[in-house]
Amino acid sequence: MVSKKYLSVLATISLLVAALGLVVGTASAQPGDYVAPEKCKSCHSNAYSTWNESAHGAGGHFSGTGLNATASYVTPTECGHCMLDQKAYADANDLTYEAGEDSRWVISCVNCHPNAADHSANPMEIKPKVDLSAELCGRCHGNSSHHPVYQEWNETADEDWDSSTMASHSEPAESFTVRKPCASCKTTDGAIANLEKEGVYEFNEEEVPNGENITETRITCVACHNPHEAKLRIENTSKLCSNCHNAENPAPDGETTEVHHSQYETYNGSHWTKGEVNLQCEECHMATRPVDEDAGVWRVTGHSFDWKPELLGSANYSGAYLESQTSICGNCHTSHRNLEAAVEATQSSVKERIESLEALKERTHEILVEANNSEALALYNNASYYPSFVENDGSYGVHNSGRTQAYLDKAQALFLEAQRESTNSEVTDLSNVVSSLEGTVQTVQSSVSDLESGLNNLEGTVQTVQSSVSDLESGLNNLEGIVQTVQNSVSDLSSTVNDVEQSVLPGYTLPLAVLALIIALGAVGAVFFRS
Repeated sequence: MVSKKYLSVLATISLLVAALGLVVGTASAQPGDYVAPEKCKSCHSNAYSTWNESAHGAGGHFSGTGLNATASYVTPTECGHCMLDQKAYADANDLTYEAGEDSRWVISCVNCHPNAADHSANPMEIKPKVDLSAELCGRCHGNSSHHPVYQEWNETADEDWDSSTMASHSEPAESFTVRKPCASCKTTDGAIANLEKEGVYEFNEEEVPNGENITETRITCVACHNPHEAKLRIENTSKLCSNCHNAENPAPDGETTEVHHSQYETYNGSHWTKGEVNLQCEECHMATRPVDEDAGVWRVTGHSFDWKPELLGSANYSGAYLESQTSICGNCHTSHRNLEAAVEATQSSVKERIESLEALKERTHEILVEANNSEALALYNNASYYPSFVENDGSYGVHNSGRTQAYLDKAQALFLEAQRESTNSEVTDLSNVVSSLEGTVQTVQSSVSDLESGLNNLEGTVQTVQSSVSDLESGLNNLEGIVQTVQNSVSDLSSTVNDVEQSVLPGYTLPLAVLALIIALGAVGAVFFRS
């Protein structure tokens, strides 16, 4: 008889062996093994619930399970590679699968996460693959006249693609933009995190991955569409687009001269957003057309995001294959040619104004360089801001004609004001020079006046000297007369002395001579003092 203790040990060993066998059996799943959505549900209940209520979970256009639940024209052979989850998975992995009554018309977890079986077998070690590429979606949403979404999006594959003049979501981001904050809009990884917050200027940078963790540098399907919900991440398409197509709410601050991707700031508040018009981005940038197999015309899904006047301008353009359109364009523009001409006229006018402003800008820059005036520089920067804002919106007035013209008017006025400010600065500098020269002239004039006074005083002195010289000359002339008189007197005296000498006694000769001399000298002195 076997003891209870032995049976207990045996039971424990049996349970362990069974558990081990279960684990080994689960771990032995092959990469090609199909995993039903219910298998994923046990761990990913929220994702399962979201998916189960989506178009993917309900089989797109269809509901229910089994082939009998589908429309009559849908067959496993033609449509099953996308709509039958087991067949879609088998086709994607080069496996053989025959659709049966148990086939479900859904797009399930395994169709987008190809290693679901491996993950299910070893969930702690193997993570489910997350493929953000457009090619994954393009397996079903592409390569068909009914679903050419991938072909329209993949513009960079076209022969006429020119990266220098064209832009597309399918173009890989440049290396310097694969980082925060640029990655919020330039990469799919960043866009998914960005759109978790609906606000136009809420870039959610804290959740945006760093460059080394970014796997998709294009803007692919899942950037805008949540694959679990099979819906847009933000249902309001203008808000969805504007999360990236905005200039981060710039302002003319005296320093900002360039504005990039200013679509939202231009469009917001325009007449397109008011009243009964209320157009969102998709209504002009995602015009659609149904497929016409008889005419060999593919469906247009709008995923190139190019505006197409032939689709927007008329409901009856080029045949009955166009679906009836009652868009705002068709209400006013009776043909696509009429619409195209109106847009071209608006854009041509704006482009001409931008060219003329560029010439004005160059001239203003030359004046500023000469003036070197900081106040004028701030005016110049603000003037440069406005045409950059208009040009980088890209619509050249179509998104908002009123704001566009107003901004170009502001630019012109500010450039001219900057020129006047610079000119006034030059005039002020010239006035200072003139004032300085006037001071110098006054100093010179004062010196000249002093010199004239000195000359006048010198002339007075010269006249005094001349008068003194004249008096001296007169005195000399009088002296010459006196000398002549003395000489005559001496001559007369000599003559008298001779006479006396001859007639007077010789004994009186000397005394008489002395007497005569005294008389003569007395006469000379009298004459001299009289003069």
